[in-house]
Amino acid sequence: YLKYVKHCCLNSEAGYLSCSFDNGLCGWIRDKDGDLHWETTPDPSGGKYLTIPEVSDKKSGRGARLVLPLTPPWNDGNLCLSFRHKLAGHHVGMLQVFVKKGKQYSPAMWGRTGGSGWRHTQITLWGTGLESVSIQ
Repeated sequence: YLKYVKHCCLNSEAGYLSCSFDNGLCGWIRDKDGDLHWETTPDPSGGKYLTIPEVSDKKSGRGARLVLPLTPPWNDGNLCLSFRHKLAGHHVGMLQVFVKKGKQYSPAMWGRTGGSGWRHTQITLWGTGLESVSIQ
């Protein structure tokens, strides 16, 4: 499950990404490359969040990916990505964040496996020339 929050990283000079998913994906694109896909789900406490429906007795080969194209490339210093996440279910994999710079994705900037309940994560994406952010 993935839900964005408006609080930002400690670096107050960083730009930030913010989306509640209440009125769409705010420029995020569901990448069709994977074998699973993110879906918008109503939150019982209000608002919406993104989830990947659990597939019974099957391990995903490619997972699901959300991509935020940064057009033009981000050149205004550091960028803050702040979000809440929960990894739950029988076939949970890993949630990771990548950035694309120079037509190539970086190694994972952040990753999480397992855990219980909603967790708040803030990541400062360093540098300039960022072309996209990917969550998978």
